[in-house]
Amino acid sequence: MVKNYFKTAWRSLWKNKFYSVVNIAGLAVGLASFIIILLYLNYELSYDKWDTSLKRVYKISERTDEDILPQTPAPLGDFLKQNSPEIESATSIQPGNDFEVLVAAGDKKNYQTGSIQADSSFFRVFPYKFIIGSPATFLNKPNAIVISKELSAKLFGHDNPLGKTIKLFNAFENEVTGVFSQPEKPSSLDAQFIYRSPDEKQNMFWDNHSFQTYVK
Repeated sequence: MVKNYFKTAWRSLWKNKFYSVVNIAGLAVGLASFIIILLYLNYELSYDKWDTSLKRVYKISERTDEDILPQTPAPLGDFLKQNSPEIESATSIQPGNDFEVLVAAGDKKNYQTGSIQADSSFFRVFPYKFIIGSPATFLNKPNAIVISKELSAKLFGHDNPLGKTIKLFNAFENEVTGVFSQPEKPSSLDAQFIYRSPDEKQNMFWDNHSFQTYVK
């Protein structure tokens, strides 16, 4: 009986070849589009799910009369932490994103993306996992830099990088205080190295709207 059904369906398709091709092609394109959209949505919705504590992390934006801006005043993080008891931690950062920074250690030099200029509270907000070092004191030093496992391998090979220096922008040196591993799931921050800037204090004024503020 089932064999007869297949024969009848095949004869009908063969008899109306043009319409059959159009219908089958349309169905195939529709299914393929659905699968692609589903995969894309699944990927987008997986961002910042690599640690459960990120559910409590919020990015602060600034509303103006015309727009909502992602950049905020430099001292905003500290101000919110001091004046909002529900805020556990806050940090002000400047992500470099795709901008390539010259990083040098000894005779090794690389142009590296994924830079983040941050304050000492960065790791109290973002729970990166660490291979070397203590998260409680990673960015306590005013010239501290924390690097990814991948960048550590590029600059220092298999050597322990703690205490060694990295020169940034061919201008100033930072001491390596820790090595972290990249999140397994997508992250809105592309971090290869997080560092304290020597200009940090003089940049902390309210008219400086070049920072991003995150609170936990």
